Amino acid sequence: MIQEFKHNKTGEKVDIERWVWGAVYEDNTELQQFDIHTGLFHSITEVDHSKLKMFTMYRTYDNENLDKRVDIMLPKGAKIFHLYRRTILEHGTENETRFTIYIFGYNYKGATNWNYILPNDKIIQAPEDLPDIINYI
Repeated sequence: MIQEFKHNKTGEKVDIERWVWGAVYEDNTELQQFDIHTGLFHSITEVDHSKLKMFTMYRTYDNENLDKRVDIMLPKGAKIFHLYRRTILEHGTENETRFTIYIFGYNYKGATNWNYILPNDKIIQAPEDLPDIINYI
């Protein structure tokens, strides 16, 4: 299994995330954010929304084992999104802690479905963005 990933546009090395996404199409092919077969990193902007049927988030261990996942079946015409909220607590102290909150979901007919994966792998769903999501940790 490939341990190093390169950005498919720039060739720059990209470190794998603790949670990664996959976009599953109607023909059951999948575009993976970190393609373990080619070693390429893909951007969410590469997803073909016209053929999309499911969006998946996978938890990674040691950059290779995909053993926990969240699947979202999508209505035809949904537009997915994926972003990170990087947070630092007690910045500049000996107790400084850095973590990432994974944010993903979809827009459909004017409504947005928000999902958050917290550092403890707790998953929260909401009808709106939660800028204070850190309070749920």
